[in-house]
Amino acid sequence: MMTLEELSDIEEIKSIRVRYSLYYDGGELDKLVELFCDDAVCEFPVEFGGDWRGKEQIRENFKRWVKPQGQRFSALHALANARVTLTGKDTAIGQAYLIDLHTGEELAMPVHLVGLYDDAYERTSGGWRLKRARLDVLWPRRSAPQPSGAP
Repeated sequence: MMTLEELSDIEEIKSIRVRYSLYYDGGELDKLVELFCDDAVCEFPVEFGGDWRGKEQIRENFKRWVKPQGQRFSALHALANARVTLTGKDTAIGQAYLIDLHTGEELAMPVHLVGLYDDAYERTSGGWRLKRARLDVLWPRRSAPQPSGAP
């Protein structure tokens, strides 16, 4: 049976991915970057910039993707099926489905991509943070690794 502290940690960790979506979609770059550990790594498909290492590189690369205040919520990172597993007192892993939607009225197809976030978290002096953020794209062009033994 889980302790109240463990359940509280899991809920705090789940909220990181939710805040990530809100900050990204709402154009709040500083708040978005604060969700990461100083030595965090983002593992994205090549078309989204590939791997980003360290908070400063994460900030610089997100500047290209996070819309300025005047264009807030032109995309929505909708999350589903979030799961968090504590792996130690100060470490955890988590997954969540991503449905990336574009909100322009002129778009015939608002779904940009469907993917899976596969993350690692670490408790810091400032609370839980993303240690590794990985996006595996499942549609429209799969970039997720194939299961071992698959063609």
